[in-house]
Amino acid sequence: MQSENATPLSKTFSGQWWAAKLIKQVVYYSLNAWQIRNNHLLHKEKEQAEYYKEREQLKQQVTEWYAIQNDEIFQPNDAQYFNTPQLERRNNTSERMKKWCTAIPSDI
Repeated sequence: MQSENATPLSKTFSGQWWAAKLIKQVVYYSLNAWQIRNNHLLHKEKEQAEYYKEREQLKQQVTEWYAIQNDEIFQPNDAQYFNTPQLERRNNTSERMKKWCTAIPSDI
């Protein structure tokens, strides 16, 4: 039953228009979510690759310091830097290895 004042909706508010707008928003949301997910995964992989690269460089530096610990470039009081076994030092966190490597006197 229609009321006397009922006017038909314009074509811009038809069911077809509404469905088209809904589909457009669903596609936009899906593509946006997919792009965000891909960017997150790629960024995470890049960060992990950089972390492991830095970690391997630190392990190499620790190995080099231990290889020359008995050379004449170290003073007798520098032996304190080598109280911890090399394997234990290499298994430390990257931050601790970095601190240890920078703690060794720079004139060496």
